[in-house]
Amino acid sequence: MCTVVADGQWSKRSYKTKYDALSGVATIIGYKSRKILFVGIRNRYCIIYQRAKNKKLSLPKHTCFMNWKKGATIMEADAIAIG
Repeated sequence: MCTVVADGQWSKRSYKTKYDALSGVATIIGYKSRKILFVGIRNRYCIIYQRAKNKKLSLPKHTCFMNWKKGATIMEADAIAIG
């Protein structure tokens, strides 16, 4: 067991309204070692997928980084729980 510091960030400021960020990240850092122990990234948007969908084209083969389908409010909590 080690003491850690965890924090999460969104890609968009919310000012207590409009929790609709498209990306979020959470980091876990060792308290004493000050080393990064975990970084979790959640993305709700993929530009290639969105362009193909808007133009009604078939989805080209690509490396997709979209890995989140749920709401923006639980992105960072999920990433910290996984870490």
